[in-house]
Amino acid sequence: MIIDGKILGSIIDKEKEIGEYTLHDLNDVCYIDMFSVNKNQKNRVPRFNSRNLMTTEVRTFEAVKQGLEDVGGNFLQMDTGLLVNFDLVKRILDTPQGLYADFGDGYKVRIADNKDKMPIVKSLMY
Repeated sequence: MIIDGKILGSIIDKEKEIGEYTLHDLNDVCYIDMFSVNKNQKNRVPRFNSRNLMTTEVRTFEAVKQGLEDVGGNFLQMDTGLLVNFDLVKRILDTPQGLYADFGDGYKVRIADNKDKMPIVKSLMY
């Protein structure tokens, strides 16, 4: 995942992912090679190498969620398997079909009804 010219990456140390995440600036990447997540895995993923940092792409929803929490950002979990960038939400629509995060121009996503108690949701509700 690339955010503002930076890769949201899982940090690698001693040929293992360490469960920490960072934004790795693409301008600092010296080369990209392939990385095996474990020794028995045939599928390999890109590894981004700079002088002081090695990262690989995040591959699961939970890793993306944790990575975004680690590096900042306004992505909040609004349902199972749904992260919403509240920097882009214009308003929350309360409709007979449920709650929707509205990004403008008719682009919206349904969010869990129980999120109506969250202060950020309340502040944007129409």
